Amino acid sequence: MTTRSADRVLIANRGEIALRVVRTVRDLGGTSILPYTPEDLLSPAAELADEAHALPEGSSYTDAAAILDLARRTGADAIHPGYGFLSERADFARAVMDADITWVGPSPEAMEALGDKMSARATAERAGVAPVPGITDSVTGPDAVIDFASAHGYPVALKRTDGGGGRGITVLASEEEVRSTPAFEAAAAGGGALILEKFVTAARHIETQCARDGHGAFAVVSTRDCTLQRRNQKLLEEAPAPYLPEGLDARLTGASRRLLEAVDYVGVATCEFLLSPDGDLWFLEVNPRLQVEHCVSEMVSGLDIIELMIKVAQGEALPPQENITLKGHAIECRITAEDPNTFTPSPGKITKYVCPGGRNVRMDSHIYQDYSIPPYYDSMIGKLIVWDTDRNRAIRKMKVALEQLVISGIKTTRDFHIAMMENRDFIENNYDTNYLSRR
Repeated sequence: MTTRSADRVLIANRGEIALRVVRTVRDLGGTSILPYTPEDLLSPAAELADEAHALPEGSSYTDAAAILDLARRTGADAIHPGYGFLSERADFARAVMDADITWVGPSPEAMEALGDKMSARATAERAGVAPVPGITDSVTGPDAVIDFASAHGYPVALKRTDGGGGRGITVLASEEEVRSTPAFEAAAAGGGALILEKFVTAARHIETQCARDGHGAFAVVSTRDCTLQRRNQKLLEEAPAPYLPEGLDARLTGASRRLLEAVDYVGVATCEFLLSPDGDLWFLEVNPRLQVEHCVSEMVSGLDIIELMIKVAQGEALPPQENITLKGHAIECRITAEDPNTFTPSPGKITKYVCPGGRNVRMDSHIYQDYSIPPYYDSMIGKLIVWDTDRNRAIRKMKVALEQLVISGIKTTRDFHIAMMENRDFIENNYDTNYLSRR
């Protein structure tokens, strides 16, 4: 693999992840370059970046042409997309590479094979990795859904192939709901396609933080458990995934390796699976980018995942799997600007902010006192991460850290997470992906 440069890294993102990448680029001795829109002029990421440049008026973080033009004008030799925005746009990755700029991510071809739910299912089937029972071809009307449900039962899930982050999913529990759903018309109007899967009502969401380099080496940094969700979106993650049946680690590693090798993947990825109570392991998707929850894998492995991304993009080799050793247990709580009871957004001005501290407590956030949370971005405002020697100690440490966290002026999910740290079902791992929806 050709060695590529990544000395001047443009970070095509905002908020806590932009700040996170800024820090790693500076740790590596590189120059961080950050685009910003007016509301982010005084953000910590813009303050700490080596260079911060305003995007043209009317542009946003999804404006691929404006981002690429800024990269050329500033002499950036690499672009890190973070997550969200342009991170899964294969056309943007291709344009970056065509401009002879290092793309800190997988090839456009790998992104296309894995980023779309339909092609990802087909790739998994070719790789010998069983997806959730479903129909891989495009579903355009109710008859195919009803026929499938007669064989596999309700509920079923219609998923937009271009959906992500838990969005674009319609769960249907009866033939009446199938015939009345607007999902078919909405997908057709939006130019999207739908696939059909059995909706698994009781399962754990298990994933692997893995990577593959340009020399063909593959490694799993850690497993993660992301079972605690609402509306198909993750609220809390931990590493390594606790209470896995004997032999499942090897099955997860083998399946992840086959998935990445099937598309000649080079970079960091997350392979996501559902684990049924009976021990069935079903493939969900591959996220060909950095994940929000990468922090817990860092805490138990001692690795910097973003550094790993940059070095693999430069052509360097991964550390051998046997050199990656895990210690203790890590938990991450996503702190969002939402009502903790209804999960409705709560934008506004933060009037007081006290960040928790202590040994092995980490807060990844871009907020500060008097910061105003805009209403048009994702509601996540920070990630509170703790590490301790085992899961029970980590749970106790997280409860203390959450109680120390003060964010006034808006509603946040802090109190929800405190309640979960006291929840007997969570402590005893007696919950599944639909635990909250049933309550």
